[in-house]
Amino acid sequence: MTYSHENMVIVAPPLIITEAQLREEMVKLDEVLGEVDAQYCTTKGESTLS
Repeated sequence: MTYSHENMVIVAPPLIITEAQLREEMVKLDEVLGEVDAQYCTTKGESTLS
């Protein structure tokens, strides 16, 4: 389970989860954050959000 609140992303996996399931979800989260970086950040690593 992931939640967002203001400028935070909270990752709260269920208490019963396998390592493989956790790794799969972390790959998905990494892909999403990569898309956000590509959309909103410059090549210098500076955020365009103000």
